[in-house]
Amino acid sequence: MFWSYVHSNQSLIVKPWFGDVRDYSTDPGGDCHNNDFVLKVIPPFEAENREEAIRISEGVLIKEGWIYG
Repeated sequence: MFWSYVHSNQSLIVKPWFGDVRDYSTDPGGDCHNNDFVLKVIPPFEAENREEAIRISEGVLIKEGWIYG
């Protein structure tokens, strides 16, 4: 499992997810709540490896209009 976010410098950060909701949560108490470095969070999703996680994340961002493919 992986999760990802768009950093304020416009880079895509892909991270393994080990089951802690706080890692990616934008709710109060979550690590991404009021974090000026986090522009967009993609919640946990299944991927075989980091390369696949990057492709999945980019697909989500293209679909949502964050990047253009």
